[in-house]
Amino acid sequence: MNTSATEKRFASSALVVLVARFIACVSAFGFTALLAQQLAPGEFGAFVLLFSLAGLATLVGSLGLNRAVVKRIAEAEGNVATQQVILQRSLRVGSVGGLVVAVVAGILLALSGTRIGVVSELVPWLFGGIVFLRTLHLVLAESSRGFHEKAWSNMFGSPAGGPAPHLLFLIALAVFVSTSKVTLESALTIYLLSFLVTLPILAWRVLTIAAGRLAVVGSDTLQPVRTEPLSALMVLSLPLMLTQVGSLAMSQADIWLAGGLVSVEELAIYGAAQRLLAFLTIPLQIAGTAIVSYIPQLHAQADREGLRSMVSLSASAAGAPGVVLGLLFLLCPRFVLGTIFGDFYQAGALVLVILATGQIVCILTGPCEMLLMMVGHHRKVLVVNTTATLVLFLAAPLSTRFWGVTGLALSMATVTATQNLVNCYLAYRCVGVNTAFSIQPLATLFETLRSRRGAEVSS
Repeated sequence: MNTSATEKRFASSALVVLVARFIACVSAFGFTALLAQQLAPGEFGAFVLLFSLAGLATLVGSLGLNRAVVKRIAEAEGNVATQQVILQRSLRVGSVGGLVVAVVAGILLALSGTRIGVVSELVPWLFGGIVFLRTLHLVLAESSRGFHEKAWSNMFGSPAGGPAPHLLFLIALAVFVSTSKVTLESALTIYLLSFLVTLPILAWRVLTIAAGRLAVVGSDTLQPVRTEPLSALMVLSLPLMLTQVGSLAMSQADIWLAGGLVSVEELAIYGAAQRLLAFLTIPLQIAGTAIVSYIPQLHAQADREGLRSMVSLSASAAGAPGVVLGLLFLLCPRFVLGTIFGDFYQAGALVLVILATGQIVCILTGPCEMLLMMVGHHRKVLVVNTTATLVLFLAAPLSTRFWGVTGLALSMATVTATQNLVNCYLAYRCVGVNTAFSIQPLATLFETLRSRRGAEVSS
């Protein structure tokens, strides 16, 4: 793959991901603000917690197929019959996994719901249905990503729920608020219906993509099916699921620890600083999502140069804005915290500096974890991430005891930075691709664009 083709693929994918993430952020902010105004504090807190738990349950219910199906379908590029078999098998397994996890989640909520303020007998049923529908959305959307269908995969697919159903939820909720009073039960019902409405549309599109490819190829020219036992698919998907669950737990571990180790005031200060880190990770998430379906395809085709070029451009495009914003946090922490959250939160300036330093290191290592997962080294990522989580849970209580939230931030930043440095080293050692940030790919891209513009002006 030449550099021009790499730039075009990455640019088109990144643009779609950027639009989808913008819609997701606007939708999530909109319905969160609306529910905060309409629900009683206890009900709103229960909704926020259930929303978070639904993301975890969705990842478990998908059994890692949201990554495995992308990898397998992309690797089978050019063999439509094999892609069809992978798609059908993944949908069957994902449906069963989603149903089982949905039932278990509903039962657990029914048994323990009163502890989080859930007293309605309807809520556990609604929660189970939401988990099931979100799991189907995730597996279907990621299947389309394997076919490089960028718009549908990014608008519907995400462990957090997907921009399209969340936008529909925001619109439906706004209409409902104008006519009736919102309760936790009605909010969850509207949320479930939003996914129920969009699911058939997504399923139709994914199946249309597969059928369209068969029609183009024709039955007389189909290549032999290259498939594998179901157990082989699960051997791939389950470690991927554990890796994603571990990453999610790692990203939330410091908040959980702060809730049990520090005062309410310190938790608020730490939480404010920690929330700002989400802005640093957005560019890397966009870049990683933009290239996730191309990594296994290029690896399967043994296109090492194309793979290096794609990953290098992704790391550069994500690293530049992340580092610039990170430097703002390092240089003006009190100003940033005070402006966004209020004067009280300026006390978290040192916490923000420490956390931002660790996050900048993560940004500079590039999409190393994504690369390792999608070329078959997911078990190494699982070992690294599990070890990092265990170290954090051992070190954080001790450091927090001596230095408070500053110690907690230091533990979090050190462990996450080390985790990503190890994954970056493994990516270079095992795959031969350097995922670290470099300004050179961006400079080359800008020079190419400038030359093309000059040529167009001359002509």
